[in-house]
Amino acid sequence: LCSLSGSSVSAVFFLCSLSGSSVSAVFILCSLSGSSVSTVFYLCSLSGSSVSAVFFLCSLSGSSVSVVFFLRSLSGSSVSAVFFLCSLSSSSVSAVFFLCSLSGSSVSAVFFLCSLSGSSV
Repeated sequence: LCSLSGSSVSAVFFLCSLSGSSVSAVFILCSLSGSSVSTVFYLCSLSGSSVSAVFFLCSLSGSSVSVVFFLRSLSGSSVSAVFFLCSLSSSSVSAVFFLCSLSGSSVSAVFFLCSLSGSSV
C-alpha cells in the first residue's frame, strides 16, 4: 500500500509465510512528511517451540534522530531479549542498552545508560 497526499508519502508492506509448523511475518511502514521520516520494521518468526521477534523504529525530524531496536527470542526454556534506544537532538545524545537472558534457573541481565548533553556526561 502506498499513499501520497501533498508532500506526505506513506508506504506499508506486509508479508506472511506459512510452511508446515513454521510461520514468518514481516511488516514495514515508511512515512515521509516534509523534513520528517519515520520507518518501522517488524519481523516475527515461529518454528516449533521457537519464537523470534525483531522490532526496529527509526525517526528523523529536523535535527532530531531516534532509533529503537528490540529483539526477543524464545527457544524451549530459554528466553533472550535485547533492547536498544538511541536519541540525538541538537547537542544532546542519549543511549540505553538492555540485555536479559533466562536459561533454566539462570538469569543474566545487562543495563547501560549513557547521556551526553553539551559538555556533561
